Amino acid sequence: MSKGFLVIFFRLQYFVVYSCIITLTVYSLCIEQCNALTDTYVMFRYHVTCGIHKKVIAADEKSTLNDVIRQEFSVDESAATVLQSWDAEFEDWVNVTDITQLPDKCKLQIVVKGWHE
Repeated sequence: MSKGFLVIFFRLQYFVVYSCIITLTVYSLCIEQCNALTDTYVMFRYHVTCGIHKKVIAADEKSTLNDVIRQEFSVDESAATVLQSWDAEFEDWVNVTDITQLPDKCKLQIVVKGWHE
């Protein structure tokens, strides 16, 4: 083998190794950023029924869920409502007593008093 070929061969290997290190570094930084975003931004999603209408609704915080549901279904703030969740054990809707205890991605329905479609 010629000396020039060996120099080119070793430089090529160095370039490949260096490129892999850069790629792995960038990849690990991206993973860290994604994990940081996931840890700081949690969104809760629910399948909500209101009358005959059904929507998947997202809320940043569980405490704002009632307001988000009212806005999505255009329910007046003064209207009397009851939020219910599906209880799989009893196969029926039950009133939500503590909205902060709702699991993510559960089925909900909002019952609006006097609302007929």
